[in-house]
Amino acid sequence: MLYVLFVMLVPQIAVPLLPVALGLALIVNGSRLSAVSRVLWRMRWFFLVLLVSYGWSLPGAALWSAPAWLTPTFEGIEAGVIQALRLALLLTLLDYWVLAMEAERLLSGLVTLIAPLRRLGVDTERAAVRVALTLRIIEQPISWKTAMQSLSQDSIGNEDAVELPVRMMYIPLTGRDWMLVFASLVVLGGTWLAR
Repeated sequence: MLYVLFVMLVPQIAVPLLPVALGLALIVNGSRLSAVSRVLWRMRWFFLVLLVSYGWSLPGAALWSAPAWLTPTFEGIEAGVIQALRLALLLTLLDYWVLAMEAERLLSGLVTLIAPLRRLGVDTERAAVRVALTLRIIEQPISWKTAMQSLSQDSIGNEDAVELPVRMMYIPLTGRDWMLVFASLVVLGGTWLAR
């Protein structure tokens, strides 16, 4: 819940405070700094793509003297750096509040949070498993060769072939949990109203 709140609040953080927020998130996440470093290192090409795409697509003052198509703009590079800092902050918070959690607690929490969607016909257990597996791949990616070898004709489209190493359970939300949900919504609503 807190991570979803931060995903919505990070774009509202003032640009000069972004490096400070990232630094604080890294300090708080100190015990898992190596895991965060691995995640950020794997995203290095995406960060580069952000800089290049913003740098060469946004109008503004040229960074150096050359034909317009050869030089990025100062405004573009600045926008790319800002987006890269926001993404790095979100990945650091993802590790702190989601990836560091035990798989069983993560699945149970996801099932509990999305339980109301059952009334709309959503298979909440299947959705929780997919989200949890996606988050695990972010932290511990597998090679393409391993992924392709694990897919056989018998298992494609057969979700029963996937066995979970953990069990899921529905854990009802307590009063403290509902207070956190309410406080998160108040903070989020206040932020939007202040815009």
